[in-house]
Amino acid sequence: AGEECVASLRGGASGVEGDGEDEGIRVCALVGEGDELALSGFGVELAIKSMEYKAIDDKKIQQQESADRENAATDDLSVDTRGFNFATLIERTPDKRQELLDFRAWLLATAEEGAADGAALQVWDLKDLGLQASQRITSASSHPLRILQDVAQNFPTLAPSLSRVRVPIALADEVAANGAIAPGGMNLVAINGVIQNLDTMDAFSLLSLARSEIRAHAALTSLGLASGDASQALALRPLETAAGGGGAGATRLNITGAKGTVVTYNNIERDPMYSSWPDDPQYLLMPTHGLPKVRKNFFTAVFVLDPAAPSAASPLGLIGMYVEGMVPVRFGVVLTSPEALGVIRRIGIDSFTAATSNDAADSSSGRLAEADIATLRGALSLRVTRAFLLARKELGRVAAWNFLIGLAGAAPPDPYALEYDDEPPAPEPVTEERLAAVLRAQFEGAAQADAALESLVSGDAFLFEAAAMSAHAAIKGLTDGPAMLLNGRVFLGEGAEDYLGHALQDEMRVLQQLTYYGVIKRRSNVLNKILETGCVQRYSSLVINGDAAQRVAPVAEALGDKPPVSLRFLRAPALGEGDTAPTTHMVVLHFDVEGRGNALANAVLTHMRSSTNATRLAFVLNPPGDAAASGAEAALAGAKSLDAALAALRGEASEPAGTKALAEHARISRVLGLAPGEMALIVNGKVYAVDAGASVHAEDVASIDASARASFGDEVATMFDASGVASAEARSHRLLLASAVAMKRQSEQPQAGQSINIEVLSGEHVLIEENAGGVDGTAAVLDVRAVLNPLSREVQKLAPVLTWLRNSLPPQSMALKVYLNPKTEITDLPLKSYYRFAAPDGLAFDAEGALLPGPTVSFGGLPEGRTLTMNMDVPERWLVEPVRAAYDLDNLRLEDLPADQTTVSVGFELEALLVTGSCIDPGASRREQHPQGLQLQLGTLPRPTDTVVMQNLGYFQLKAPAPGVWPISLAAGRSSELYSLDAGRTTFSQTTDGSLYDVADGMRGVANVDSELAESIPVTVDSFQPDFVFLHAQRRPGTEDKTLLAADGDAQQGDDSSGDGGLFSWFGGAKNGGGDEKAVAAMGGGGEDDNGKINIFSLCSGHLYERFMRIMILSVLDQTKTPVKFWLIKNYLSPAFKEVLPAMARELGFEYELITYKWPTFLNKQTEKMRIVWAYKILFLDVLFPVTLKRVIFVDADQIVRTDMKELMQMDLGGAVYGYTPFCDNNEEMEGFRFWKQGFWKDHLQGKPYHISALYVIDLERFRATGAGDILRATYDSLSKDPHSLANLDQDLPNYVQHSVPIFSLPQEWLWCESWCGNATKADAKTIDLCNNPMTKEPKLLGARRIVPEWSALDDRQREIVEKVEAGLA
Repeated sequence: AGEECVASLRGGASGVEGDGEDEGIRVCALVGEGDELALSGFGVELAIKSMEYKAIDDKKIQQQESADRENAATDDLSVDTRGFNFATLIERTPDKRQELLDFRAWLLATAEEGAADGAALQVWDLKDLGLQASQRITSASSHPLRILQDVAQNFPTLAPSLSRVRVPIALADEVAANGAIAPGGMNLVAINGVIQNLDTMDAFSLLSLARSEIRAHAALTSLGLASGDASQALALRPLETAAGGGGAGATRLNITGAKGTVVTYNNIERDPMYSSWPDDPQYLLMPTHGLPKVRKNFFTAVFVLDPAAPSAASPLGLIGMYVEGMVPVRFGVVLTSPEALGVIRRIGIDSFTAATSNDAADSSSGRLAEADIATLRGALSLRVTRAFLLARKELGRVAAWNFLIGLAGAAPPDPYALEYDDEPPAPEPVTEERLAAVLRAQFEGAAQADAALESLVSGDAFLFEAAAMSAHAAIKGLTDGPAMLLNGRVFLGEGAEDYLGHALQDEMRVLQQLTYYGVIKRRSNVLNKILETGCVQRYSSLVINGDAAQRVAPVAEALGDKPPVSLRFLRAPALGEGDTAPTTHMVVLHFDVEGRGNALANAVLTHMRSSTNATRLAFVLNPPGDAAASGAEAALAGAKSLDAALAALRGEASEPAGTKALAEHARISRVLGLAPGEMALIVNGKVYAVDAGASVHAEDVASIDASARASFGDEVATMFDASGVASAEARSHRLLLASAVAMKRQSEQPQAGQSINIEVLSGEHVLIEENAGGVDGTAAVLDVRAVLNPLSREVQKLAPVLTWLRNSLPPQSMALKVYLNPKTEITDLPLKSYYRFAAPDGLAFDAEGALLPGPTVSFGGLPEGRTLTMNMDVPERWLVEPVRAAYDLDNLRLEDLPADQTTVSVGFELEALLVTGSCIDPGASRREQHPQGLQLQLGTLPRPTDTVVMQNLGYFQLKAPAPGVWPISLAAGRSSELYSLDAGRTTFSQTTDGSLYDVADGMRGVANVDSELAESIPVTVDSFQPDFVFLHAQRRPGTEDKTLLAADGDAQQGDDSSGDGGLFSWFGGAKNGGGDEKAVAAMGGGGEDDNGKINIFSLCSGHLYERFMRIMILSVLDQTKTPVKFWLIKNYLSPAFKEVLPAMARELGFEYELITYKWPTFLNKQTEKMRIVWAYKILFLDVLFPVTLKRVIFVDADQIVRTDMKELMQMDLGGAVYGYTPFCDNNEEMEGFRFWKQGFWKDHLQGKPYHISALYVIDLERFRATGAGDILRATYDSLSKDPHSLANLDQDLPNYVQHSVPIFSLPQEWLWCESWCGNATKADAKTIDLCNNPMTKEPKLLGARRIVPEWSALDDRQREIVEKVEAGLA
């Protein structure tokens, strides 16, 4: 009952309360503070703001209340000032306190003067700043880590003095040499060998990781490993699946084979059509929209398909479209035949390949039965393949592929098409007649065509070559329908080609990492580089899906410290009597009617007998339900040798296991996490589930065994051999337990990126080293290696976090090595901000036992004349808002403070913790597997929080207002009518950051778990890092043909607001009003339908733009009698604005919602506040609003509306998802600034207009239904990696993608701004926007008063409302 407790806690109650049968509130105990509790673990940035356009409110700065002044934090003396820690100095020499403070003041004053000069640093002063900063840091006689922090956090002040530091030649040479391994400017942190994700790493995750590592280390030493060996064992990683990337589920298949078994269409490196492309792999790192066009086979896609099947049309059409469009993907096919595969299954692959490996004459003379040859001759699929091979030989590659694609008869739908109402036409069936007609069309003469056809009908031309392709598919394990392989990654089933677009983007990230770290070079064979580690030679769901699941069995809990007597561990012949077994196979099975158990046992025993690898195995019987073990099963369980086990499988007499032992087998199965009847192969603790329909071969077992040995078993077996434990069986058992510990730790800490060999870096001049030898020369428990660019945003936080971690752990338990890795040439100031971090410091109490205030951050020595913008740097799952800020946090300027004011105090509040996840419908088509628009809610009535599932990865985020156990459920209405939640398949992860690979792995890991439908699924929020939820939803029976996002005639009814606890209370609701019932109604609590309202969406940041927004609201209301509802982004609104808004709503009679959405982790982040604000205008339109909201109009905060916006709410957009106004052309003096008429934009627009983003109307129904949001986010994610791209983010992005997401051009009178439009059209303007003028740079307020006659009167009206609120009269 988390909600009930939270309400009492917020009310400041204490003790135990409850009562209430009337309210239905359960009794709950209240613990903790009844008042505010100061948190830690966050950072604060003060960024130096560009003042190209003056955007500061000219209203007199508010006076801070006296109580705030008295309690305001003073400068923190513990923060280094120019390298001096004055807190320590004063503590050591208290009699010199005043002199030290005077010296500190002088340092700050000279630093401020330097900061003023810093703005004037010349380019030649900037060039070596990275090297100079490194020299300053490493030359410190003590505490270089503290100096690193000081330099990074105060760089704008220190830049002038750094520019005068002399850089030794040896240091510059060392940095250059290290750059060949770790490119200059790169940041990387590895903890016990695991690369960390710096984007999501925070103090809490780091401390959790440290504790996990310490526990794992203690577990290994308790098993007998020396401390150093335990540390080394923890540093071991599993064999990285190709390219060290792609996550645990990216195990790849090597599809290559004998010549002719895979037929390629194109070769990016050799074909003339690609000859103009550059061949340098470094071009892959350059930002671009789509795939970079580089003359290397970076992407190889191979389709395994039956060319005569209807399912072949889409992939073959896609190949043709991609090649014709010169998309840089190499394509190939393996063409299969059901008839050939049938013969292979009947006679065996070895017999078939032997019979078809010779020429046709030899093969037909007895080595393959005539009946089988006749079957192959008559097979239509083989006839198509033979015709393809014949055309390839006679007419060439292009003609052959034209034949194959033409025969398929259908192209795939455009992946960016916005019309999905009509099903694509079904491909014309492949028949003998069509085959002949399409093939004949490729030949120039009829006689040549007739001869070719005759050779196919009457002869055996290419018969065995075609059959060899089916044999190759069988060898590779790809016989169960179509498949697609991208660089070895396997996608199975019809429609697998739908994954290609997403898979290419994912693969590009892996390839960029390999290129960045120098693995792929100009002459590299890219596919070989990817496959040379971690790939398998045969597809098996046991291997690949087992890898994806990353499930580790609790072996220690199941078996105990010593091998249980109930299990017989059988040793392979290659394992000597005194040797430690590097791998242990536990085979959990029963003999089912399908023969899976027998096949599994046979595969493992075959591997054991034929392998030269030393290993051991144990059979664990796990019959279904209450079934008793059969005689054969009991004999297998009791077998004392491999021969006895094989005899038991043949049904021969053997000594069976006893009843007590079989009962112990059942117990072990349950503890291992397997339900009765489930089968699995558990190797060194890792579980490979053997699901229904799975086939297991000895080759699969060998692949699993080899991976386990190479990644952990062999090396750790050597460690246990030296451990002093006499018994080989005891050592083998301890290695099994140790491997399970390491596997569990590896599954919880996935590698965040491509690893580099830090050990080979040179550190004579750029290394910061602390406690390298651990205790008494032994390895420390926590080994932290970092490669850091000292002048980077990441280091501003990393330096204090690493210092805090070192200080939080027991002495000597952490070893730290930091290699400074600056950029060797700098052309612009690399850091334009100050930064502080509030490190967690534990709870502290005064003498009376009262809790002392928690940590705060403070800034001293800031330049008084510079305008600063405050940004919060909080953990990914925190949602915070300012609650105390008397000054404009967008425009902080210390020289504007009153004479008696020396400090500025700001308070933020943790509003909620985010529960994020990915939602999937496993039974849906690939296009619809993420149920876009599905409405989820967290909590229960009366006030759940709500959200909508995004199409991108099925991502969602929900707001937990407090710790507790909160239920996730489907919102009432269409979502709950069409779907139910699957608790059985829903899983949770503590490690994922929501990346595509992690999400895909989480889904595949539960693919074969039984469904367990539920109305709600509980989520525990018990830390600052709530688990990532892999949420499974399932269609209700009979609803498969119903759409979740209803069409116009099928729209669901309901309230789109949240004031009464209905849908979307996620976005704020009545609590933002802080008023009476009238205020609640004014904010949308009445529950009425919104269809008749004007819905206005806007956002702003800073006091000036909040002032503009109030004026904009007044102008909208003045022009209409229709009810108006404003949807305002909450993220950057000031406390003062939120205080005025409810009073303004009551007085003027409008509704509003404060909406918010935390930036998703999978989307490339912006760092500048203004660009973040721009991004919120366009990137999240499909998830910001409730699905019942059909249309909304965005209006810039600095706009004046002169017309009834109801007209725009009802305007026909001609099928487009949104309508924008094109930029004016009639102000000729601005022609030189119209960038869209020249260069890139002119070529890209191809005659389409470039539109302004100050006003636009969005058809939300169509926007969601067409996936426009996904296209915008995908394009943004690609382009935004280039810092010079999307200069006007909110405007450039929709204009860039308008070829894919068309824009309806509104009539020109809908938006007028002086900068671009002539005065002749001003009188007709329906809205006036105060655009920035790039020519005059006129301040906003001056322009507003001059351009808009009614602006001053509107300004006076909004000021009256503000003053009434401030006076307490509203």
